[in-house]
Amino acid sequence: MLTQARRLARALTGLLAALALVALTTGCSFLGAGTPSVEEAERARDEDRSAQLSSPTIVEDGFLTVGIDASQNAPFVIVGDDGSVSGLDVDVASALADEMGLEVRFVTLDGVDDAKVEDCDVVMGVSTGSAGDLTVVGSYAEHAVTFFQKGETRPASANELTSMTVGLQSASASEQALEATDVVMTQRDFPNLNEAFDALNSGSVDYVLCEAYAGGYLAAQYDDVCVAGTLDAPVAVGVGVAGDNAELQSAVQTSLDALTSNGVLDLLRSRWVGDMLPLTSEDQLSDVGEAAEENPADEAAEGEEQPAA
Repeated sequence: MLTQARRLARALTGLLAALALVALTTGCSFLGAGTPSVEEAERARDEDRSAQLSSPTIVEDGFLTVGIDASQNAPFVIVGDDGSVSGLDVDVASALADEMGLEVRFVTLDGVDDAKVEDCDVVMGVSTGSAGDLTVVGSYAEHAVTFFQKGETRPASANELTSMTVGLQSASASEQALEATDVVMTQRDFPNLNEAFDALNSGSVDYVLCEAYAGGYLAAQYDDVCVAGTLDAPVAVGVGVAGDNAELQSAVQTSLDALTSNGVLDLLRSRWVGDMLPLTSEDQLSDVGEAAEENPADEAAEGEEQPAA
């Protein structure tokens, strides 16, 4: 579990770097000052930006109203005891609003299905399979059932995992996903992912299998724990926008492209998942087949794969 001091230091480092990038990419110069200070970068950014959108394209002039799915796990969303929200979704939404020249305002949702497009301009953490009436714009993360390992030598195929020991969270969607394949491993159940990763670090298990970003969030605590491959094909996670709001869709895509090209999106990702790179189809292990007998269609347990914040 990340200490509060470490998380604060990581956040401050990311903020300083992001502000410097914004200052450089907007063409700002500071005569005789060398590297711009945080205050100078903030001032130059605020002077340079201007609101690109207005109502009725957005709910309220001057604001990007963002729906945050509180049912998401860390690192996407972390809800504090006081109701405050933090996490990758919050950081990306804040940077997105800033790129558009808008202030950000958050609306907490109980799931993407709870999203009412008339109350939100955009909804974070949406993938194609969960979009409903929303159009998914861009990508800033991925969902995948992912193997993590200690060390850098990655298996090329599922066959190399045979007879290895894998740590799983009990009754998780990842456990069900593994049992639905023909991959034969010795399974060890843990009450939470934190304990599974401790076991991986100590050598008690060879792999941990879990949702990609929950694993990346915990793997960042260790010097040599990294992605070994994915069990399924990664699915892009993007920003949900009303299907009939073409102007806002275009603005979100343009802003996400800018955050990608200027490096800010990479900085925000690294704050939450360390050195884990975006997952692609090349990360999926080959030779993964279905189990000989189909497993019962059990629903994933609520709160599945929730690392401690």
